[in-house]
Amino acid sequence: MPETLQLANPTPLTTLTEDEILFRDSVRKFAEDKIRPLAKEMDEKAVFDHGLLDQFFQLGLMAERAASSLKRFWPWKNFRAPTLPPE
Repeated sequence: MPETLQLANPTPLTTLTEDEILFRDSVRKFAEDKIRPLAKEMDEKAVFDHGLLDQFFQLGLMAERAASSLKRFWPWKNFRAPTLPPE
């Protein structure tokens, strides 16, 4: 009789790793502490607070490649994405 291969049950996609949980929690805290207080005013004026961009880079929410490819959408000239330290 042929042997049946037993595979481990795969982890559901909704199960986060420890690193993913830490990232999620840091993004949530950032949104609550930094974005929420500015959201109403930014929405009413239809203006983005550009001071948040450096913080997006520091948290890893934005990468230099993404910033460079979106450069044409920035409302200011000579935008340069902050340089991240090497890992």
